[in-house]
Amino acid sequence: MNKEMNNNSNIVLFIDWGTTNFRAYKYDLRKNKVINKIENDKGILNLKKKSEFLDILNKTLIKLELSKKQFILMAGMVGSKKGLYEVPYAKIPTSLSNLSKKIIMKSIQGIQVNIIPGLVFKNKNYFDVLRGEETLAIGAIEKLKIKKNCYLCCPGTHSKWIMIKNNIINSFTTYMTGDLYSAISSNTILSQSLKEKYEKFSIIFFKKGLEFIKKNNSLISVIFKIRTMDLFNQNKSFERKSFLSGLIIGLEMNAVSKKIKLSKSRIVLIASDPLTNLYAVSFKYYKIKYNLVNADECFITGMKKIYDYIN
Repeated sequence: MNKEMNNNSNIVLFIDWGTTNFRAYKYDLRKNKVINKIENDKGILNLKKKSEFLDILNKTLIKLELSKKQFILMAGMVGSKKGLYEVPYAKIPTSLSNLSKKIIMKSIQGIQVNIIPGLVFKNKNYFDVLRGEETLAIGAIEKLKIKKNCYLCCPGTHSKWIMIKNNIINSFTTYMTGDLYSAISSNTILSQSLKEKYEKFSIIFFKKGLEFIKKNNSLISVIFKIRTMDLFNQNKSFERKSFLSGLIIGLEMNAVSKKIKLSKSRIVLIASDPLTNLYAVSFKYYKIKYNLVNADECFITGMKKIYDYIN
């Protein structure tokens, strides 16, 4: 290994390893910023063996010119049963201090890793869990200097709505919004009507989806219309895809609005493109006031806060 790949105490590696994506950030402690980033679709759903995790880690270290002894802090599904190494959940409510005490430090085939735990919340004898969003929550608290109670909306494969109370992660709810969209668009007869290759978006049809769900609050009574829209050439594939997005995100908005007084609560949207646009349109349609924080920036802020606490 050359000198450039020797362990550098001024550099740490932050990894966000989720369900669908892998993101690695080479962070310079002296400059207090990310100096390199790797991002791909190697989320845990696309990996079947532990060896594949280690292969990705090794390739990442080589590409970023880091050694196996580099300090690595990871968050997300990498700590789940299907991840690299299972880390037990921390219980809600939790703080930065409680979360940091649950971090697992492990040496796996010579690679030193530190994995942040997810969170578990029990409500009325039902459990809810998250992994990765706890770091976004820590980042949001730090970045926005949150003093009052608020709700964090973290859209994704499994969207999370997290309640922050007195700088403590107090509760949360999961909505399988992204997962549901993927399942319907890829594994039902509707997939034949959603074959648009180009990432076009119709705000008109997206709002039509939001409007229908807001008035009817039922997906099953309208979803087949996507098929008939195609059969009778009523619109284009990307318009039908936009309509489906509106329907499914609308379900999330309706469900949340029944639990939270959205018009009277502080809402923070933590998202990155293209979800930023979809949720921004949805919030405007539902007349929800919110603050926007970039998910990437929030994650890095959270990881740095956790790193500083445990060091």
